[in-house]
Amino acid sequence: RHHNQTQSRLQPYGETWEKLGAIMILLQAGDVSDYFVNKIRSDVTDELVEDCASENHCMKMEQFAQFMKRLLTKIHLNYDEDKATKCFQNAMMDFYDDECPKFTLSRKGAAQYVANVLQ
Repeated sequence: RHHNQTQSRLQPYGETWEKLGAIMILLQAGDVSDYFVNKIRSDVTDELVEDCASENHCMKMEQFAQFMKRLLTKIHLNYDEDKATKCFQNAMMDFYDDECPKFTLSRKGAAQYVANVLQ
């Protein structure tokens, strides 16, 4: 489990956080399964990835940083740009899949990263 190091100590809130909170309650009962990853994708992350990623929905480091900034802004947390590279490296190590070229992260990988941070 990786802590999201791009966030500060503020308390998250808002509509997006409520969606993630409902998923977190379910996550506490078990592992990060495809069900939870798909729920996070459909409810929260796919739209953000589409706004930030290239046409094939794969994110390079800069695009992942933009994705995290938008996500944290939606849940009213501050974004720390200096820590974005480490978060991307963690996400790439743990959640890279062959849906995207090497050194990029897919929509599924982004949702898996968010699910892992939430757990």
